[in-house]
Amino acid sequence: MMERPDLVSTGVKALDELLGGGLLRGNIVLVAGHPGSGKSTLGAQFLYYGAVEENVPGIYVSFAEGKREFYYHMKQLGMNFEKLEKEGKFRFIEGLSGVSQSVIHELISIIASVIEEVGAKRIVLDPITALLMYFKEEEARVFFREVLMRLLKPLNMTAYFIADLPHGREVIGFGFEEFLADVVIRLVYEGVPGTELVRRRMIVQKSRYSPVPRYAYDFEIGKDGIRVFTPVEQVPLGSYELKRVPTRIPGLDKMLGGGLLKNSLTIISGSSGTGKTIISMRFAVEGALKGERVLYISFEESDKQLKRMLNTMGFNYEKLKNHLIILYRTPRLLTIGQIMNETTEILKKYKPSRLVIDGISALERMYRDPATLHAIIKAIAALCKSYGVTAIMTSLRNVLKGEEAGYSTIADTLIGLDFERKGSKLQRVIAVLKMRGSLHDTNIRKIDFDERGRVVVHD
Repeated sequence: MMERPDLVSTGVKALDELLGGGLLRGNIVLVAGHPGSGKSTLGAQFLYYGAVEENVPGIYVSFAEGKREFYYHMKQLGMNFEKLEKEGKFRFIEGLSGVSQSVIHELISIIASVIEEVGAKRIVLDPITALLMYFKEEEARVFFREVLMRLLKPLNMTAYFIADLPHGREVIGFGFEEFLADVVIRLVYEGVPGTELVRRRMIVQKSRYSPVPRYAYDFEIGKDGIRVFTPVEQVPLGSYELKRVPTRIPGLDKMLGGGLLKNSLTIISGSSGTGKTIISMRFAVEGALKGERVLYISFEESDKQLKRMLNTMGFNYEKLKNHLIILYRTPRLLTIGQIMNETTEILKKYKPSRLVIDGISALERMYRDPATLHAIIKAIAALCKSYGVTAIMTSLRNVLKGEEAGYSTIADTLIGLDFERKGSKLQRVIAVLKMRGSLHDTNIRKIDFDERGRVVVHD
């Protein structure tokens, strides 16, 4: 991962990229955050990567968790520290009980001895707030500057100091710790308003040696440890191409000037029952029949129900399944980070040329903040363009009746569906409200669906 010899990896690829390639060797990193935000995991991942990938021994000094618990929890995240200890690449030092100023100074001597014994170049102290409670502010300042800095800097040790940050408090410890650190990383753990979900975010608050934008990066903790999600501004946006991708609906393709543009994002928007899913499925089936890899993700209907709908439309899913993958995801169980993670992994795994995401209104119900939903859709659109995918998303917003949908500005093509009353009957109508890079039919036209799901757009 590292290309410069003066840099060391954090063990988190995206974080290395944000820091300009990694940490400067010998840096003091202050990691502060709410309980449960992932501070210990971030520190452990830093040590584990160093030992496994760079053959650099590390030390973890804990004032909050015993060795047995630490080994067990980290093993669940794919980090086997017990194995590293047997290989001489890791040592765990417990500083749990009987902490006092005299014991702390004795502990520093033990740490120095272990550093020499194992040849460690990385160390984590977790949490330093357990040390601070035994000092007055000036004493703590002297302790950090004269003892820890004198111990670690001459040995060129790269160190993580973990600090607890109670909810509602902004100042870390006494406050001076941020000035002594070379890098300050703040982790936030909070509930998503209106949902049962929680959200973890990372802010690189300070970095002396690299310019870092003050942005809250979503991250997740999973079986491979911490994964940080780069904001959409950092994702190669790509562009649509002036090549047509037909929808398999002749009348609609005619309205679009021959079909959708390759690598474009289309949002089909309209109230329930107007035909969004049928049109999207026709687009998906067209790709599968041509031998393309197509991915259909639904946030509203189960995969079983969608496959049954395909059979009703006269298509045998068993004959299409090598080219058409149908997945159901429930937004209620997905954080913002997980949505981005899953989308990225799915695009990498299946490498589709066509993608349908059916039911972004389900995301809208979960993430009631319009800015958050806008960011999610913008990021997915950027990913699709960077992977060369022609995408359709569906929404319940009635854009033909003037209902605002902020994310419609992200779309390259916006198609509106609606009902018009004709006496005692309802007539479905369709219109292409916008289409970047192409002339298109601007008329509102009648659209009908038969019992087999065939779509007819009337001239």
